[in-house]
Amino acid sequence: MELENFTFKKWDKPAPPERILIIRLHAIGDTALTIPACNSLRKKYPGAIIDYITSEQSVPMLRAIGIFDNVFAFRNFSSLGMKYDSLKARLDKLKEIKKWGVALKKNNYDIVVDLQRNRASRLMRFFSGGEYYSEFDRLSPNAASLRTLETFRRAGFENIVNNCHLDLEPELLSRAKQILLKNGWDGRSKLIVLNPAGLWKTRNWPIDNYAELAKLISGDGEYSFLILGDDRIKEKAEYLQEKTGKNLINLAGKTKLDEALGIFQLVWATVSEDSAIIHISWASGAPTLALLGSTRSDWTMPQPPHGASLNSSDLECGNCMDEVCKFGDVHCLTRFTPEMVYEKLKEIVKGSSSS
Repeated sequence: MELENFTFKKWDKPAPPERILIIRLHAIGDTALTIPACNSLRKKYPGAIIDYITSEQSVPMLRAIGIFDNVFAFRNFSSLGMKYDSLKARLDKLKEIKKWGVALKKNNYDIVVDLQRNRASRLMRFFSGGEYYSEFDRLSPNAASLRTLETFRRAGFENIVNNCHLDLEPELLSRAKQILLKNGWDGRSKLIVLNPAGLWKTRNWPIDNYAELAKLISGDGEYSFLILGDDRIKEKAEYLQEKTGKNLINLAGKTKLDEALGIFQLVWATVSEDSAIIHISWASGAPTLALLGSTRSDWTMPQPPHGASLNSSDLECGNCMDEVCKFGDVHCLTRFTPEMVYEKLKEIVKGSSSS
């Protein structure tokens, strides 16, 4: 087990900090999880300079929310694959870290909030020269969104909460609505995102269950179903479209990240396997039900009042993080029927609307 400890130096001056740097270098979903806390920070410190450095693929999402003065793009080395041998990749990454550390040092940040806590983020914080800082607790058995809050509070931002009421630009919201209308939405029916995008079989709810869930929901009113995400789920999206007919809008591989964020402002609810969509949906304030098989649910589950999960934590083999089920049946997910999922979804929506 990793024995690394997080550290921090809490802001202790009478006046609030004027220049704040936030670091979260990779994983779109994990970056999305930090948005509500950053939104709260911006509202409590409207006059501060708040900058964010993240992997280049997450930049459009962070720029779309209008919270940050600057969003810096850190090169995504994890996507290079076999183009680099391991030594060259490490050296190039070190150069990228030093480049940004030197550049960020010129901004004279009062405090650095490291929401990553790995070698790269620690080196960047060191190079940037911020005297006051806090680091993310990677080992705590709490949800990532709650650990993000704790990281801000250890930095001295005591009153930060997860604020999921985002103020997106009207142009982006209009563009998102037009995308939906051009792809078959009637503009009236409630949109429900279905996301069969778990990376492993141990994270996949049976695809036919989604079709059955759509039938159950459709029996209670006017609903349209929506699939977002990348081309990886294209075949599943086409299958569900065939099963559900005109009620399903298939946008798999057809939207940019900022457009997806805009679309989520129009979404009524989301049912999703473990993928970035869970976190983008929750961060947008949409009622979000996560179906978590082998995933560590204590880290991943979206938080109430508008988030919940059906997960494997009650099983002896639960939260196993294995790619292949050792029993061969992925019972942790297959035991949840469409009826059970629908009842849980209604529960979340009701709790969210009354909060």
